[in-house]
Amino acid sequence: LRRIAAEVAPLLRPRDSFARFGGEEFILLLPGIEADAARLMAVAICERIVDEDGFEMVQPRRRT
Repeated sequence: LRRIAAEVAPLLRPRDSFARFGGEEFILLLPGIEADAARLMAVAICERIVDEDGFEMVQPRRRT
């Protein structure tokens, strides 16, 4: 978990939040960002984590 947080932290703005949400799930809060930019950020984070650990990448889910 610490390594994943260290991989994600450089991609976030100071007001963004990234947290564990359940067992193997994470939540990303990006206040004031457009939906397309948020999706790109989520994909970049997933790709960075997958590159390091070979985790299976799933499609980011949209929450309202």
